[in-house]
Amino acid sequence: MRKREIGKQDRGRVPGWRGVAALALAVLTAFALPLGAEAAARKTVFIGDSRTVGYYVAGTGGNAVSKVCTTDGNGDFWVARTGQGIDWAQKTAVPKADSKVGADTDVIFCIGINDTFSTKGRAKTVKLVNQKAAAWKERGARTFFVSILPIKSDGEGYTNKEVTAWNTYLRENLSEDVYWIDLVTPTSGILQYADRFHFQYTTYRMIYQYLKIVAQYTAAVEDGQGEHT
Repeated sequence: MRKREIGKQDRGRVPGWRGVAALALAVLTAFALPLGAEAAARKTVFIGDSRTVGYYVAGTGGNAVSKVCTTDGNGDFWVARTGQGIDWAQKTAVPKADSKVGADTDVIFCIGINDTFSTKGRAKTVKLVNQKAAAWKERGARTFFVSILPIKSDGEGYTNKEVTAWNTYLRENLSEDVYWIDLVTPTSGILQYADRFHFQYTTYRMIYQYLKIVAQYTAAVEDGQGEHT
């Protein structure tokens, strides 16, 4: 079976697009409306690093923090921590998230920026995500993996060449049970950086909304609540 990839449509690259509505349109125009009630009711589990902390703050209106392990007002569960990667995900984040995963759950992994320099980190990430995706599929859940967005500039051991290599390796080696979300293509030219690694509030909120829409509409299409155009 061909790997299910989301986000590599040309429509997501229109120059000058800004804001949540613009990026969300890249997904919304790919699916029939309306969104079924069952898809809209699905819960999301977010697992990630400092960028995921940013999605949490911008998406939920929470206070700026360095780590999060909580269920938000929408019933979505977040486990993320600044500066962490696959070792932390394996030992801490995934065990905490596991009990939250059941039928009608979407698990979204947003990790990797802290492991891009490590070939072992890539292999360990693939192994962990593939194993958990297979197990969670048996519970009726879907697992998504989000490509790493580029850094603003190279330096201090981090380069965008490594980011690209990481994305290529993960995309090619994740199993059929994992939905690959390409963030790089639809956000090209519209990312607003706060520093070399992190984004401004509006960018974080834009991406949060995009990820939620992707997961919900994937459910709508695959569960027969909508039709792909």
